[in-house]
Order: sequence, then structure tokens, then C-alpha cells
Amino acid sequence: MTDKFMDIEITTEYASPLLNTGFKMLMSLDGEGGDSVAVSILNSLVPDFRDNPIKSLKAAHVDLPVIKEEESCPLSMDYHAINERGEHALVEIQLKRHIRFDERALFYAARVYSNQLKASDLAAGSWFKKLKKTYSIQIVNYNSNLARGINDPELQDTLIDRVAQHPMKDEDFIKHYVMTDRFSGQEIDHLQLIQVELPRADALMNLFPPTRDFTVQQWWLSIFRHTNEYTSKYIEKLYREEIMPHEIYEGLGRIKFDKWDPTMQSSYTKDLQEIHKFYAPQIAMDINEARIEGIAIGEKKGKAEEKREMALNAVKMGLSVEQVAQLTGLSVQEIENLNNAHN
Repeated sequence: MTDKFMDIEITTEYASPLLNTGFKMLMSLDGEGGDSVAVSILNSLVPDFRDNPIKSLKAAHVDLPVIKEEESCPLSMDYHAINERGEHALVEIQLKRHIRFDERALFYAARVYSNQLKASDLAAGSWFKKLKKTYSIQIVNYNSNLARGINDPELQDTLIDRVAQHPMKDEDFIKHYVMTDRFSGQEIDHLQLIQVELPRADALMNLFPPTRDFTVQQWWLSIFRHTNEYTSKYIEKLYREEIMPHEIYEGLGRIKFDKWDPTMQSSYTKDLQEIHKFYAPQIAMDINEARIEGIAIGEKKGKAEEKREMALNAVKMGLSVEQVAQLTGLSVQEIENLNNAHN
């Protein structure tokens, strides 16, 4: 299948769930039993849900309940649902790192947590008994250990200091934040941030091709990271041989591009166009800038590695090898070698 839109060519059968339209289709809560895919994803990624899995979800507002000034635009999240226990789950997809992204995620989660009760609940003397946990999940398509800093005239890139002092261990790909007392280790777990770094997971577990012993978590990580490598013929084979779980099969059915109506297809191709614009100024950056600025040799190597990872991520998003080569200045062969080395 090939569809042209604003010079973006779609060459895969399945839309990436890391793009806005694909993610919304994957996580949609449409009717009876329509939450099974989202339930499966959340149970696989949220530590609390592994031992005490959720069973159902209902959609909640994605617009943040913030105090708005006149003519200000409302802030919105990618996904917000409430489970049968009354707990809130937020999910944000992040392809490219923004400055203070972690702080922004905490803001979203804190606003949802603090606004979960109605005015009638707050009027009761024991209103605090009705507070439920809020889980904020960020699925990110970058490796924070490779972060080199984002220049901003007003803000410090706080992630750089966090990584320098406490880099992720080689065997880790998930960060799990809860409020923890530095002295006793006691935790307050009503507000939690879970961050999943897809490139790190891919490097650790070889997420494609899938194997019979894949966990549900590995399946979903593979779908998020390698959607462009799945074909309907291959999926049917995996499902027929009882290798692929039903919820994964169902989820892939939701993001099959040629099953969407023209409006959804147009929305997705616009997503790809935005990603093309988004990545271009980053991955096309000349590594010689490091030399011009007098940055140390180690930093130049870091920038080169970050550039290669961003090129690989662009391929995973569905851009063709030729498009990524044009953006980065890397050769088609080099990009193909990078892609093959990670599969």
C-alpha cells in the first residue's frame, strides 16, 4: 500500500501507535469490551497492575482542569481513563525529548490527582478518603542516557543533571517515580510516574521478531517499536500458530491503515508530515558543529550516537530509508545497516 500526501509516502500496512492518530485508535474505548486492548497495555506497563490487574476502563476528559486566562488554549493529554477501582491512568507518547518534559508530566498527573473529586465530595468532612491513585505513563522513543542537553534561553535542562548523577543501569528501560523519603525509604504511592524508554527495551530484549515465549509486555513494546515491520500475512501466521495473544491481534487490527476511513488516513499522513518536520532540524544537524563550538571529543561522539539513534527512530516511525537519508546526510546503506543491527 502506498499513499502520497505532502511528499510523505506510507509504505507500511499498520499505522504507528507512537503517532497521535494511531495511538488514539489503538487505545480507543469503543463500546462493550472495547477497553480490552488498553487494559492489556496498562496491566503490562504499570507495576501495581501486574499483581493486581485492572479489569475495565472508562474514558475520562483529556483536557486538563487548569485555571485558564482569557483566550488561552486548554492543555490536553494524549489519554486519560479511570479503572473500576476509581484510579486514574494517563498515557503520554513522546517521540522527541522536550526540555522539562518530566516536570510537565508531573504537572499533568498532579492536576488530575487534585481534581478527581467533585465539589460535593469536598464538602464532606472525610473527603480525603475518596482520593484514588493516579498513574502517569510516558512512552518515549528516546534513550535518556544519550541526552546531550537542549539549549533554552530561560530554562536549565534538568534531565542532564539527573542522568549525570544517576544514569539508568544497562539492564533497565523503565523508570518508576514515587514520592520516597530519603532517610527511611518510606513511600507515598498515590502519585506515580512510569516512563518506558523504547530504544533501551529494544536493545535489551530484541523485540523483533517476536518469539513464542514473549510476555504480554514484550509484545506491546514490540508493537510500539516495530509496527512498520509487521505485515498482515505475518500477523495471521503468528495468530494461527497461537504465538500471538488475542489482545495483540485485536490491537493490530485497530491500526491497520487500509481499514480506516479517508478522514483517519488523512489525519495520520498529516501526523507523519509533522514528524518529518519535527525530526529534520534535529537529525540533519551537522556533527561538525561540535568541532566549531570546541566541544570535547567525547561529546562529539555522543552527538553522533544520538544522531544515529534519531535516524533509527525516524525509520521506526514509518519514514522511508530514503527520506531519512535525505534528512540526515547518512547513506541509505548506513541507515539500512543500523536498522538491521537492531532487528
